[in-house]
Amino acid sequence: MEAKIENTCIKHKKELTFFKEHDDCPTCRQAIDEAFKKATIAVKEAKVVELELGMKQIDNAIRTSQKKLDKINEVIVAIREKELLISRYETSITEIEKYKTRLQKEIDDLSDEKFTTGVATGELNQLQEQLVDAEKTKLKAKERKLYIDTARHLMQDTGIKTKIIKQYLPVMNQYINKNLADMDFFVNFTLDEEF
Repeated sequence: MEAKIENTCIKHKKELTFFKEHDDCPTCRQAIDEAFKKATIAVKEAKVVELELGMKQIDNAIRTSQKKLDKINEVIVAIREKELLISRYETSITEIEKYKTRLQKEIDDLSDEKFTTGVATGELNQLQEQLVDAEKTKLKAKERKLYIDTARHLMQDTGIKTKIIKQYLPVMNQYINKNLADMDFFVNFTLDEEF
């Protein structure tokens, strides 16, 4: 709207300038009547003054409205901050209520201490018995593992079998060769560890 008024004001100023600067019509080359010219100039000047006054009033109204909008925006920002604060407080209140409920439940559970203690003692005794049984089972399993590991070690080629063979093989070879010689069979018979 301000632009429309400004365009109208510019149009009237051009027409006013035209009538002030020209005594003849540039299109038809006729003289402009002096009374018409003065009357038109007076009307145009009044119109220009009126339009400029109107534009000043519009500018004042826009500034006033802008100030009001700025205040409204400040109030909106303040309201949003308060709403955020309220939301935080509501969340805090909700969490406090949950915490209060949890504490009340703990109090109720602890107030029934006799029952709870009895149940806990029973469970503790049962767990201790299970622990003792597990320790016994563990010791038996360790002992069995030790026997199995020892037997496996003895049965391996590097175990006792190899030691026995290494220790008695020379003695056996000596007796075999002696018995062969006693039978008049002179052969050097030798068993090694891979027989």
